[in-house]
Amino acid sequence: MLELYLFVNPLGQTCYQVEQELLQLIQQSPTKVNLRFIPFLNLQTASNLVQENPHRNCHELSKELSQAALDYKAALFQGQKRGRQFLMKIQEGFAQYGSYNHDLVLQAAKASQLDWDMFASDRQAEFTIQSFHKDQRLANQMQVKANPTIVLENVDNLDCSLVLSIHEFKEILPQILPSSEPKSCQMKLCTEHQKHFN
Repeated sequence: MLELYLFVNPLGQTCYQVEQELLQLIQQSPTKVNLRFIPFLNLQTASNLVQENPHRNCHELSKELSQAALDYKAALFQGQKRGRQFLMKIQEGFAQYGSYNHDLVLQAAKASQLDWDMFASDRQAEFTIQSFHKDQRLANQMQVKANPTIVLENVDNLDCSLVLSIHEFKEILPQILPSSEPKSCQMKLCTEHQKHFN
C-alpha cells in the first residue's frame, strides 16, 4: 500500500489547498493509499504565517500556530477522518477570521463530531505533546524543510522514498497514483526525487 505523508502548516492556506487536491486525487485513483497529514512547525512556518498576516502580533500568532498543531494531534486521537476534518475546518476558519481562538476550535470540533470533553482533555495532555514532537522528529528524519511537503513510501517497483515539494506534486503524483503507470516512468522519478531514510 502506498504511504503518503503530507507535512502541513495547521493554519496555512496553501496547505489547505494541497490537502483538498490530494484528497481528490486519491479518491479518483484505484491505487490504495494510506494518507497522513502531519503538522510541521519550524521558523519558516511561523515566518510565512506572519508575512501572510502582517496585522497580527508575531508572538500571539506563533502561540496560536503551536496550539493549532496540538489541537489537531488531539483531534486525531478520535480517528484519522475526524482529525483531518478538524484540521481543514480550523484552516478554513483561520482564513475567514484571521485568528485561532476558542470559538473557532469549538466550531471545528463540533463540525468534525469530536467528543468535546475528550478533546479538551487531550489537547493539553503530555501524550499529545509527545506525539507532536514525534512528528517533528519524523519530519527531520525525512529531511522536510518546508510546508507543504509530500513524502511517498512503498511506491510500486521502487526501493526508495520520494520527497515532493508543492511545485512537483501536481506533475508527479498523478503519474504514481494510477496503477497502470509504466515502470520506466517510476524508475525515472526515483532517480530524480529519491531519498533513503535511516
